[in-house]
Amino acid sequence: MPDEHGAETQGPPLRVLLCPDKPDWSFDNIANNITRHAGPNRIHKLYMNDVIGNERVFFETIFLNRIDLCHVFWREDLFYMLHPHTIDKAAGQLGLEYETMVRAINSCAFTTSVYDHLFSDDEEMEERLPSFAMVDGYTVSSPKLRDIYAAKPGMPLPDAIVPDGVDTERFSPPRVPRSSPGHHRVGWVGNSAWGKQAKGYDVKGHDRVFLPMLEMLEARGLAVEASVADPRVRQIAFEEMPAFYQALDVFVCTSAMEGTPNPVLEAMATGVPVVSTDVGIVAEVFGDLQKPFLLRDAGADAFADAVSELLADGDLRIAIGRENRARALDWSWERQVRGWWPFWRETLRRTAENRHAIRRQSYLLAQAAIL
Repeated sequence: MPDEHGAETQGPPLRVLLCPDKPDWSFDNIANNITRHAGPNRIHKLYMNDVIGNERVFFETIFLNRIDLCHVFWREDLFYMLHPHTIDKAAGQLGLEYETMVRAINSCAFTTSVYDHLFSDDEEMEERLPSFAMVDGYTVSSPKLRDIYAAKPGMPLPDAIVPDGVDTERFSPPRVPRSSPGHHRVGWVGNSAWGKQAKGYDVKGHDRVFLPMLEMLEARGLAVEASVADPRVRQIAFEEMPAFYQALDVFVCTSAMEGTPNPVLEAMATGVPVVSTDVGIVAEVFGDLQKPFLLRDAGADAFADAVSELLADGDLRIAIGRENRARALDWSWERQVRGWWPFWRETLRRTAENRHAIRRQSYLLAQAAIL
């Protein structure tokens, strides 16, 4: 049963090491909310940006704190840390033999997550099959991602779907209703450079959809002001984001692929109507009034039409905003983080079985001859 914090209390408290990539970014936000609602469980945190190049810190933290389970949010970081060459390098830094190091790390379970659609074509997934086989369990953030990974022959099935949540206390509607004196604010949030190198195109849709949409709205005679939070254009501190959303009339998500996306949840919690592509968990979280603005046609024309419709109807915007706030309460972090604890406890139960426990150790020890 969950305790007052939402954490599962079956069994003794767990010692969990959470490893986001860097401070004040999306994975760190997830880690902070898990920590907030961890109950009696003991949470340690280590940033992987501080580990790469100083790998001993990762394993040293696990050993000194007697960590039961280590969760590395960016899967590529965990794949790197569990590679035989990395373990050998860290063993040398700690003054240990490789074989001793391998046996020592087998006292800890290692898990990761898939939050995005990167490396999801057949060739890229095939390359990562051995790495996924080395981890003790992994989650995905949406049913769409579960279906992708479950369909890959030889890929271990995702152990759980654990969606992101939203801080409904931090992200809440303004006390004074929005007013639009002669113009409307349309918001966009994201890193517009994300995915361009890996996928070869504008995945987030800022240049591909958002900017052309603004031009179309202006050509229709609508007085529209773009409000953008993008590290490539305008970096906005996380603590300033609630005010950012509160000033919007409409929020748009133009992404071609997403795991969640978090800005949609944040906008909804703030009571803002949304126009979005059908990505991540958007179709699940949208209510009846909001669903007509879930676009299967993700072109700039379709976005301009949908935004125009919302801007022309203030009553509809108010009604959708209220619905969105109510829906977002069901996706609060307090509720969503509860999914981590049964996943982690089941992973630990499974790794305690003798046959499973020696799986990674046997493979790593066999690699000693080629190091």
